[in-house]
Parts: sequence; structure tokens; C-alpha cells
Amino acid sequence: MIGIRAGSTIAISARAVGAAAGFPGVAIWVDKRAPAAGDTFDGGTTQNISGAVYLPSREVRYSGGSASGTRCSQLVARTVTFTGDSYFRHDCARAGVSDPAPPPLLAE
Repeated sequence: MIGIRAGSTIAISARAVGAAAGFPGVAIWVDKRAPAAGDTFDGGTTQNISGAVYLPSREVRYSGGSASGTRCSQLVARTVTFTGDSYFRHDCARAGVSDPAPPPLLAE
């Protein structure tokens, strides 16, 4: 279980492309087979997570994010509840994270 509480100072950055270990672009990763649990990201403006947060089996409560420090935010979870002043910024080119391809369109 991840429990970042209000007032916590958090600075987590994803590994860069070409790093010797880890997954490029992924800041936090939990195995999709992990038991369902509730995770809390409630660090306010001192919560700076740059990169993808991958929690596919988890229920996430998200509040916070730094408008000046966060450049790249992506969140994958079973469910997400945003509260308060949640902040995301999507400038991920340098973080090693790319946008998913849009679904193909069918035209008649």
C-alpha cells in the first residue's frame, strides 16, 4: 500500500531512457497481479512525481502535485478519485514516456 500523506515532501522521477536499471519513464510500478488495495497520494504542492505511475489493480485517491516541479504525469489505476487541488502536467518527451496511439477511426 502506498500512503503519501498531506505535508509529505516527495520527489520521485522516472528512469531516463538508456538507464542501466528500471523501466524508462515509469516512476512507480506495482505488478498487475498485486492484491487490490487503496493507495493515497495526498502530498499537496510538495508532491513531485515525474513519470508514469502504474497501479493497474489498485484504487487510487489522488490529491496534490507541484505546479512548478511536475513536468510529466501519467496515472494508470483500476479506479482513481481526484480530490482537492490535483495537478497533472503532460510534458513527457524528456521523461521517456510516450502518448498511447489513438484508436483507429472507422469512416463510412
